[in-house]
Amino acid sequence: MFNNTAKKLEIFVVIVVIALFGIIYSLTKQPVSAPTINDGQKASLEEQSTIQQVPSTIIKYQGVEGQTALELLKTSHNVETKEFSGVGEFVVSIDGITPNQQTHFWAFYINGAQAQVGAGTYITKFTDVIEWKLEIVNSNK
Repeated sequence: MFNNTAKKLEIFVVIVVIALFGIIYSLTKQPVSAPTINDGQKASLEEQSTIQQVPSTIIKYQGVEGQTALELLKTSHNVETKEFSGVGEFVVSIDGITPNQQTHFWAFYINGAQAQVGAGTYITKFTDVIEWKLEIVNSNK
């Protein structure tokens, strides 16, 4: 009887150790970051998966006192815009990446929050982090 209890305890300890290793591994494993496009690097949407997901494209740069977010984007990237009356310039393409306007758009972020103003009117500060991300058009709104 003692031998049977010892075997059960040994099996239990092995299972607990394996579970602990699994938990520790999953907690310490670093997440895989999506590739970003910075400093003129180029990628095309055709190279990305287009099945209900946004290509992993992020353009990020630091603000400069007194310059708009759009001016800064244009100094370091090839940018195509479209003018809308009353709204200003809308970014259509960055570095040759022109999303299908029915499904995706270039979203403008200031310090991690989606901008509530146009990039052509937002005057950056040197502490600002500006990002442009391809996002899915939400047709439920």
